[in-house]
Amino acid sequence: MTKLSSVLAAVAASLFLAVLANPAEAMSRKQTTDKCSYTNEGRVICMGKVVTDRQSARASRRVAGKTHRGTFVRDASGNSVVRSSKGVSIRVAPSARTALQCVVDYVEARGVRIKSMRGYGPGTVRASLHPSGRAIDINQTARDVTRPVVPRSISNAAADKCGVISGARWGYADNGHWNLAIHGRTTQEPWPRIVRR
Repeated sequence: MTKLSSVLAAVAASLFLAVLANPAEAMSRKQTTDKCSYTNEGRVICMGKVVTDRQSARASRRVAGKTHRGTFVRDASGNSVVRSSKGVSIRVAPSARTALQCVVDYVEARGVRIKSMRGYGPGTVRASLHPSGRAIDINQTARDVTRPVVPRSISNAAADKCGVISGARWGYADNGHWNLAIHGRTTQEPWPRIVRR
């Protein structure tokens, strides 16, 4: 055996013996996953608070809110969350959460099943508000195409009720898309076009 091999073997043996001599100390190291720490004593610590079971751990990851309606809900990273009643959720900007949650609630209340949503994400046009989290798409499979269908009348009524812009009204229509009003103008398009009512 070379000198280096014998030194490495001695170090490995001493570490092994240290773990055997004091297993409690070796086992008390925390494993960190998804903003929660799990100790071998069975404790779960999320966001600095000790919780006892898995359901409580999930609940403590949200800063506030017991349901998706009526309260300000954030995920573990502090992002605002918009949720459908069936559990489809997206991240949006904090300034947009109330208005976009209103759209989701209105669309669902009119009988539209929400299968997919998109909030934060890359923009597909020059002045898109998706990169800033101030826009939402519901059930869109392509521009102006929704599956399950979101009727244009429901899209426009949701925009009127919630104070946002409906893409269904644009000259280059984008049904299933809503974004916050730009400078208070609720008919603003990201490019100059004729607005339909």
